Amino acid sequence: MLVASAPALAACGGEDDLAQRAVDRVNAGSAPILLRELVLERGRVSTCRVHRRPDRRGELLLTVVTESGIGLEATIDPDETLRLEDMTTRGFDREAAAELRSLGKACSVSAADGSVALVD
Repeated sequence: MLVASAPALAACGGEDDLAQRAVDRVNAGSAPILLRELVLERGRVSTCRVHRRPDRRGELLLTVVTESGIGLEATIDPDETLRLEDMTTRGFDREAAAELRSLGKACSVSAADGSVALVD
């Protein structure tokens, strides 16, 4: 039997695995369609982050902000496909967008199909 501690799991990529599961849930649903439309209508993505949601244990947020300051936030349960009702569009000022860059894992959005990928 193998026993591992939480710090050991984290060192082996536990946080990365959670972020990847979240991205997989985003890409499995209809979210890429909305993300593609966001990019086409509002311009290039300036910030894309997958990070823990501070007020809900076990959930993550995908936050995507375009250069025009319009963005999308999606609440992600890493064990469920993302639903459209878990996504909202809103404006972000430059300060808020800059603060996001220190949270969680960086990601990118494909302009071609709206899919999300983690960035190393």
